[in-house]
Amino acid sequence: MTTVEYLSQISRCEDMIERKQNEILKLDNLAHGIKSPTYDPNKVQSSLSGDKMSNIVVKLVETQEELEDLIESYIDKRKYIISQIDQIPNQISYKILTDRYIEQKRYYEIANEIQYSEKWVRKAHARAIREFEEKFGAEYMDKEVNFV
Repeated sequence: MTTVEYLSQISRCEDMIERKQNEILKLDNLAHGIKSPTYDPNKVQSSLSGDKMSNIVVKLVETQEELEDLIESYIDKRKYIISQIDQIPNQISYKILTDRYIEQKRYYEIANEIQYSEKWVRKAHARAIREFEEKFGAEYMDKEVNFV
């Protein structure tokens, strides 16, 4: 995996957590039988059958457990990557890596904050990536991307 892929794991995990939370909300709505009412007098209102309902509840519980595992993994991964970035001695490299991968800021936002051009920030980012890679690359360079 590349250094950018390694550092981007935080953002990817946050996206995965958000999707899993949305999935839980949808399953919860299904489990509680939230449906739009029908006004056709010839139709009889029915609820989900017991079998379907229990399947939805099982899927809901499984998805909640997956979310808990994902959050635990995310917290560990985030904490570890932050501890690595904290060891970068160059202040500009530290700032750019923190803003870009922990705070998930765009280049123009970082440039405005530190009052340099976006082009300069992009070049400084490339230097920061090389600096991070020199210090920690052996830990992840030969591994596959693993977001969980």
